[in-house]
Amino acid sequence: MKKILLLNIIFLPLFSSAQQFSDNQIKAAFIYNFAQNIEWSTMSIYVND
Repeated sequence: MKKILLLNIIFLPLFSSAQQFSDNQIKAAFIYNFAQNIEWSTMSIYVND
C-alpha cells in the first residue's frame, strides 16, 4: 500500500499538466456557468394593476 502511494506521489506530477487561462477566460467561464444555474423567472417584473 505504501509503495503505491509513494509511486503516485512521485509520478502523478509528471502526467498532470496545468492549463493556462487568461483572466478574461476565467471570468467568462464563471459568468456562463453562473447563468446556467439560475432559475430565470418567466413573469414580468412590472405588473399593471
